Amino acid sequence: MTRYIGIRHRRKRTKEGEARPTTVAIAEGGQMVTFDLESDTAELDFLMRRFPIAWRKVRDDEEIMYFTEESTEGVRVRHCKFRKAKEDESVMSLHSSHVLQIPDPKSGKAVTIVTQIPVAYEGLQSGDMVGMVLGGSGDRYASALSRRGEEIGAEVYRLPPFSLADKRGDATKDDDHLLIASLLQRERSLFYLVRRRDRDMIRTKEALSLRMSAMKSRIACGQRLEQRMVGKIFLNEEGYFPEGVIEDLAAAELANDAIYGGNVAEERRYERELGKLVKKMALWDLLFADIVGFGPRLTAGLIVPISDIRRFWVDPAQMEEMYQRSRILEQEGDFTEDRQQVADQIKEGMGRCEVLGLVARWQDANGKSKQAWLLKKASLCHRERGRLLSKGQAKLRKFCGVHVNSFDKHGQALPRNLQFPRRRVGEVFNSSGMARQTLWLLGDQFNRHPESDWGLRLLQIKEKMREKHPEVVEEEATEEVNGVKKKVMKQRFTAGHIQKMSLWRARSKFVDHLFMEWTRIEEEEERQRRAEVEGINTAEV
Repeated sequence: MTRYIGIRHRRKRTKEGEARPTTVAIAEGGQMVTFDLESDTAELDFLMRRFPIAWRKVRDDEEIMYFTEESTEGVRVRHCKFRKAKEDESVMSLHSSHVLQIPDPKSGKAVTIVTQIPVAYEGLQSGDMVGMVLGGSGDRYASALSRRGEEIGAEVYRLPPFSLADKRGDATKDDDHLLIASLLQRERSLFYLVRRRDRDMIRTKEALSLRMSAMKSRIACGQRLEQRMVGKIFLNEEGYFPEGVIEDLAAAELANDAIYGGNVAEERRYERELGKLVKKMALWDLLFADIVGFGPRLTAGLIVPISDIRRFWVDPAQMEEMYQRSRILEQEGDFTEDRQQVADQIKEGMGRCEVLGLVARWQDANGKSKQAWLLKKASLCHRERGRLLSKGQAKLRKFCGVHVNSFDKHGQALPRNLQFPRRRVGEVFNSSGMARQTLWLLGDQFNRHPESDWGLRLLQIKEKMREKHPEVVEEEATEEVNGVKKKVMKQRFTAGHIQKMSLWRARSKFVDHLFMEWTRIEEEEERQRRAEVEGINTAEV
């Protein structure tokens, strides 16, 4: 029988010392049991199905077999329950295996006596379905559960936080593990299966975090050494101040400092590890490898915040239904055969719907009205799928901060000078700072390399912008300086303004391209996986 496991992953302890264990709920046969995983080791025990849930008392003369490399059937010391021996207590009547020397955190020495040993364990097993929240502190544990699940025949699914919040309503977060287990059992369509690709993304995210942490440590160390050099010079009570530039003296200090050199070496090591992980990803070869100046570090800065493109899909079930229905209609409407008849009319860059329209018109003119009607129906399916994809693109653009705000949160039209999203006082900026910064650097590479593919697209966008706005326009605007509002004249559509508009437009186009290509990869992989599962089921029948 399949067990549905809901896990609410949390940091084990707050800064104030409050316990925050990871909570687990297991639903099986209409019953729900819960456990607390109070440490990372407890999480590992649950992963390996050795988390103790029941104990028994040991007899005084009973020999306890402990786990060792040679004796893997024994119990682990950390799973036993103990009590401290009293100062005047004699342990001679106990079996020697009951008495352990375990250092006390306060005194450093303590004699402990084993009172209970585990007799029942719980954890991940074959056939389990595990549900967790997407993102957050649970990434590492979800990756480990998924890898272990592949070995033993269990599956791990993750739920977007906003979906969990919608289902939770006004209830407390303390019961999220119960809710996740229930949702996984009743509404599995809300969850995403954790695959090898997702584990690679989590590893890349971890490598990027380590690299950023090492970079900050290196910068902090360098700043301390520079300030120490400045203080050494200006606070010197003996002799004269040295000749030369202080910055050069600080640079020499940095070059000879062992700690700073270690920070530099650590950052380079993490940089190499990050590069190896990014270059193994399918998106690297597909989108980023050919962009001049856009290496693994910047690639990670864009794809790690996005993590999973499926988060931005709108009605994925409807998208897949429209795709499958259009394929059937195209096949029944002789699209592949009759496309050759209009091959000379098909131009580069034409969409699927336009090509279907050309073929349908040829069929109408050549006595194949039924096939033409089928291709028109296929075109409608493509349009509906395109509408859903466009909504997904808009969600991703907003997440990356390359969208345009035409209206405020009250539905009122925004003035032109407030439509471009940026951090402003009194406004909410929900976009990813890392993704937006990476896209800014990406646009800079487009501008520096006009001979590249996206450099040429940028030039085309600039040309269209200039055609649309051929003249510089002066407009009256209101600015607030020192609490006083003043009216000033501002110029729009200057050369610099056109340049910035074109760069941000090119970034938006790149995000749309990223969405479509990433979506294509995900859909192809899912269709292949579904076909393999159906093939296995057919073979079993």
